[in-house]
Amino acid sequence: MSITTSQLQARFDSIQNQIDTAVINATTKSELETLGSKILWNSPMEMPLEHYLIDMLDRSVITIDDAETKFRTLHS
Repeated sequence: MSITTSQLQARFDSIQNQIDTAVINATTKSELETLGSKILWNSPMEMPLEHYLIDMLDRSVITIDDAETKFRTLHS
């Protein structure tokens, strides 16, 4: 069975949406650290949470205020 580019893109988009939702819903330093170390870094993206927050900003998923709040929580 082969997978098409559009099927692969759909799977990636689904995973990315799930991660976006988890980041948006994370409110504690522990939750953010877990997302950063166990999900993002060990995914094909291999990026720290701070970089993913910037990516979310670039994609207009979160606002600058939301990103700043996550940064402050993560580094508190």
